[in-house]
Amino acid sequence: MTYDTASTKTHILFCARSLVTKPGATEFFSFITREYESDIEFEELSYAEMPESYQGKSIADLHIRKEIGANIIGFKQPNGGYVVNPGPEIKLVEKSSFIVLGNKEQLEKLRRYLKTLDWPTAFQTIQIHHAQRS
Repeated sequence: MTYDTASTKTHILFCARSLVTKPGATEFFSFITREYESDIEFEELSYAEMPESYQGKSIADLHIRKEIGANIIGFKQPNGGYVVNPGPEIKLVEKSSFIVLGNKEQLEKLRRYLKTLDWPTAFQTIQIHHAQRS
C-alpha cells in the first residue's frame, strides 16, 4: 500500500481502530513497541548514503532477507510518500530510502554485507526499549 504524508494520520487512526477488534494484532504490536526488551531496531537506509553499487537496486537484487534475515518493511518515495511492505521489484532510487527491521545482530551483519565505509551516517537508528516506554 502507498500512503502520502497527508493521509498518514488518517491511516494510523484506521489501524488503531482495526487493532481494537483484533486482539492478537494488538498483543503483537504491544510486544514490539513496549513490552519486548530486546534489540529490535528500525533503520532508514537512504539512497544518498549507500555505496554506488547498491544505488538503483531492487529489494530482490539486494537479497537482504535471504542473506541477513532482516526485513525491508517500508519504502520512502522521493515525493515523501510511503509504501508499506514493498514488493521485491521496488528499487532504491534517488531521494528514496528503505525502512529495515531487524535485531542488532542482523543489522550489524547488514552493515558488513553492504561494506559501507561511513556506516553511522548511512543508517538512522530508532531503538525500541522497554525502559523508555515506562
